[in-house]
Amino acid sequence: MGLATAQATADLLSLFLGLPLAIIVLRQLKDLNAGLSGGLDLQPQLDK
Repeated sequence: MGLATAQATADLLSLFLGLPLAIIVLRQLKDLNAGLSGGLDLQPQLDK
């Protein structure tokens, strides 16, 4: 029984940690897309 509870807790933790990470990745991809379609130089972004 304890193992199932630990697994459920791990799933919840990964969900809580994964959601902000997914949002950050999506935001980065959106910025990258905007930069590429705008023909901007991406080098300054990479230096930050």
